Amino acid sequence: MKAMSLKRLTPVLFGTLLIMTGCQQTHAQLQPARIADVSAQSKAQLQKAIQNLLNRDIKIADNAFSQANEILVERAILKDDRGLPIIGREFGNVLKLSLLTDGSSCFLQSSETAELQVTVEGVRCIAL
Repeated sequence: MKAMSLKRLTPVLFGTLLIMTGCQQTHAQLQPARIADVSAQSKAQLQKAIQNLLNRDIKIADNAFSQANEILVERAILKDDRGLPIIGREFGNVLKLSLLTDGSSCFLQSSETAELQVTVEGVRCIAL
């Protein structure tokens, strides 16, 4: 089998480099964002994105991400039948959720999942 000549290989390498650079630039262009329209539908879409991101349900306020691009979520305190903490106050890590945009789509990122992001469908975001 004949080895590819440098002349034929150059366009392939150049194309690969362009694709890799484009992917990195798209990722780097994400900016902090807030939701444009606060509604029951936008909250439901945010809840769905959080569940997809973390594989668990987290309750958020009706106006979450309406003023800032981050919210802090504390772990729920387990209570007995009388409403008293079962083991006392737990000081677990606080979870930070961030809303980001690339100008056309919204993305949700968690401090737990580091670089992993999910798209928030059906929600319009405004860059801060």
